[in-house]
Amino acid sequence: MPRRSREQLLEALDEQMQFLKRSARDYDTGHLVEAKRMAVTLRVLFHNSSMSHSLINQLDLHRTLTWVDSAGTHDRRNLISSSTLSHIQMRTLGDGALQVEHVAGLGDRPPGDILVDGKKVPRNARIAFEVWWDEKVVRDTDGSGFSRRGLVLALSNHEGGAHVDPKVKVAYARLANSEAFGWSVSDLSGERPMDSNPVFPAIRQITWEVLTSLHQQEHLLI
Repeated sequence: MPRRSREQLLEALDEQMQFLKRSARDYDTGHLVEAKRMAVTLRVLFHNSSMSHSLINQLDLHRTLTWVDSAGTHDRRNLISSSTLSHIQMRTLGDGALQVEHVAGLGDRPPGDILVDGKKVPRNARIAFEVWWDEKVVRDTDGSGFSRRGLVLALSNHEGGAHVDPKVKVAYARLANSEAFGWSVSDLSGERPMDSNPVFPAIRQITWEVLTSLHQQEHLLI
């Protein structure tokens, strides 16, 4: 099979970016399941294996592009569960019930240093792909950690019906079912699990990082 020309690959990259933008727009208007589409698109862009060749690698851009890190890695000294790609939002509903959920901060996260590869860097600095893709950004109560790669592949493969390693599948299922953080909400209605899990907002935040990174380096997309 003939290889695609660079022009064709760049057209494919633009198409994937449009997919991300549309899914992000729909997600932000309340269609949270668009996170699944974003995960599949992110998989196309970044995942390499013996059977899969990422679009970024086919363009040889993995050697030149760097990626916005809005989160940093989980602090290993912190023994409680956490997600650095999302934050907790609380609000009172009309009936007096308390809604507590994970949300993506996008570009409005507070400035300051984050921990990346053992060093402090300014939030939203761009870093090398390997660190960005593989640093642990979620930790559950069992000590299981998820990287951006792990979140993207677990969501895209799990929801798409493809093979997922059994151990990863169990850990992801607990995360997706809001069981892995060990947090609960107590209000007038009693005690219950949190109203959302960190997976969808984490994927939305990763999408923001990717679109911002590509926008900042569009002069290299030639």
